[in-house]
Amino acid sequence: MEDKEYIGRIEEMAAALTPPSQIAAMLDVDEDELKQRLALHGTDERRAFLRGMSATADRLRRNNIELANAGSPEAIRSCFSAMNRMLDDLEEQ
Repeated sequence: MEDKEYIGRIEEMAAALTPPSQIAAMLDVDEDELKQRLALHGTDERRAFLRGMSATADRLRRNNIELANAGSPEAIRSCFSAMNRMLDDLEEQ
């Protein structure tokens, strides 16, 4: 498998919320090696994994905002919780 295809598959599977161990199995690569690459800041694998996962998280947050705007109490609580996590993230260093 070409490197671009390999990285693209990681991103695609991460977007589907596939755990790293299953990504490794589906790509027929060593699980421990993939997990090490995903844990290492700056690797192409980690960037692809985070891009895929983040794209799904973004879609879910947008859907949650729509539900909150429609008056869903649970969605409203979830949105406020997300805002607090955003503020916490700003303060982390």
